Amino acid sequence: MLMKKSLLTLVAVFLSAAAFAQNPFVGKMSPMSDALKNYSRSGMKDARNAGENTDTGQAPRKVATPVTPPEGMQTEDYVFMATDVDGKTESSVLAIGFSGNDIYVQGLCVHIPNAWIKGTVSGSKITFASGQFLGVSGGYINMYFAGYDPFAKTLKDVVFDYDAEEKSMSTKQLVLINDNDNKFSPFSIYTRTEFLKVIERGGTPLTPHVNEIFISKSGAAPRLLFTIPLVDMNGNAMAASKVSYKIYSDNRHAMAPVTLQKSEYTALSENMTEIPYLFSDNKNIYTCDIDLLMEYTAWNRIGVKAIYSGGGEIHESAIGWFSLLEADTLPAGLTPRECVLNVEDANYDNDEEKRIVKVAVDGENIYISGLASRFPYSWLKGTMKDDVATFTADKYIGEFIVPGSNEVQHYYFNPEGNVEFKYNSENLIYTADAYRIDFADETSDTGLSNYDNYEDAEITFMEDVATTPELPDVNTFEMNAMGEYFVTFYVYAKDDIDEYIMPSKLSYELFVDKGDDKTTPYVFTSAYYCLDSDMTTMPYDFNSNNRTIFNEGDYHTVFINTNNVASWKRFGVKSIYNGGGKKNETPIRWTTIHPEVTGINETGTAVVDVVYHDMQGRRTNAAAKGLLIKKTRMEDGTVKTVKIINK
Repeated sequence: MLMKKSLLTLVAVFLSAAAFAQNPFVGKMSPMSDALKNYSRSGMKDARNAGENTDTGQAPRKVATPVTPPEGMQTEDYVFMATDVDGKTESSVLAIGFSGNDIYVQGLCVHIPNAWIKGTVSGSKITFASGQFLGVSGGYINMYFAGYDPFAKTLKDVVFDYDAEEKSMSTKQLVLINDNDNKFSPFSIYTRTEFLKVIERGGTPLTPHVNEIFISKSGAAPRLLFTIPLVDMNGNAMAASKVSYKIYSDNRHAMAPVTLQKSEYTALSENMTEIPYLFSDNKNIYTCDIDLLMEYTAWNRIGVKAIYSGGGEIHESAIGWFSLLEADTLPAGLTPRECVLNVEDANYDNDEEKRIVKVAVDGENIYISGLASRFPYSWLKGTMKDDVATFTADKYIGEFIVPGSNEVQHYYFNPEGNVEFKYNSENLIYTADAYRIDFADETSDTGLSNYDNYEDAEITFMEDVATTPELPDVNTFEMNAMGEYFVTFYVYAKDDIDEYIMPSKLSYELFVDKGDDKTTPYVFTSAYYCLDSDMTTMPYDFNSNNRTIFNEGDYHTVFINTNNVASWKRFGVKSIYNGGGKKNETPIRWTTIHPEVTGINETGTAVVDVVYHDMQGRRTNAAAKGLLIKKTRMEDGTVKTVKIINK
């Protein structure tokens, strides 16, 4: 069979509005159900490449007769829009026709674009039976349309809401393109699926998304796979015949459109820079799927821009970029030391900034994580010579998805030149005069913008001392739209006098009062959290493979292994520090579980103060742009912490 890997979580679309408002990050990380945890976008089966990784001895599935529409039935152009398992937009061209109370839809399966499914219209609902046979892909893979119920873990019919006046159809159910007619075995998983009627008008296209560069195991040319949403910025469906696109290169931050040369793309009669959406040479160019017959490996990024000429107007999207670079990693077996970085922030009147970083030395190589404030766990590799650590210019750090917008930013270390950290072996300190962290917006075609601009950088090693950790904060206890409960909280890598402590020696425990007025330790079970054994004490920086436990520095999220909290009254957390050979722990910080499980009950009767910090821990004001942490302290000492976005 085709291999299936672990499913990254179904994203923001599964969160309730209240949960998303409290914490934009959680929306990208809902674990869904046990049935989905064993699959991922990276492991989704691709019919065009099925022969490279498929056991051709697979027993054939049940074959039925494909749906055939009535002869002479008239169809209209529609657009398919949906969200995939990674939260990315999927889009394609549909043809839809009606015959009495029956509806026929063609184009839902990109692997068999001529395949139809049939539904039944009843008032404002349309029901499509699960298990409809779509046809055979790749010569031997049987494809089916299906719906899926993650709670019952069974296939089920898909019911769309139908607006006859707008001629639009939508469903929030899981929609599958499956290789089995009666059990979960997907090629594609969609949610928030919409069928939108095309009405030609002017409009600016949404930004395309580059999904990946697929490297063939058989030696064929790498493939650029991308998605052009066939809707404009206002959500109106665009006529595919009026859509074209350009591919862009970013060569060390110099952007330019790419021309497909007929000398390489031999099926072309002329060079092409602007490519019609529906164009295919049936050899190297397909819809949103192009072989890269060019030297692209020296590029920083590759991007796609959409152009729409509907309604007699021409509008262009921003460029959707994809990084071709990889960030440095720490070699296996190398143990870093925990340190404190002190810098002056030249972007903020040389305010002092302080945070934890890690340093590892391996012969002539040195690795430092946390030099970029937005990437506390990303490593940069340098070279050591004569007590000088040199980090070369323009190293790629990683990408950041802006919460609430899905905009992707690509970050680089000091593009303007190399940076030297001088090491003082007597004082155990690294110092550098200055360095920068710049970024390129996913949609930018104008180069880099500055994010971090530091001067007088010092890295000092942390001492292993006994101390009491800072009291943690519980943020929310909520339920998302999939019926999963999760808690968000802060465990601070600081002690009770606001000094940094070693994250490697910090852990936490969770507690629950299930309505019996007892303090019951919460157990992280091995099966639910993908652990080697059950645990009650969790390391500060632990992230589970299935994303049921994860953290962004001090900010932690844990999905709760239960289906019913109706009787639960409180949920709590405490911090534990094993520094200096001594165990110190905080009292339990409790939160009352709201009856509707929508967040914290504010037990304080009056607000004492409200403070704001940015994601680097710098204090700011309520009007600051971007993602902020807002802490509201009540007169009884309770604190409510939320994340907000100012645009």
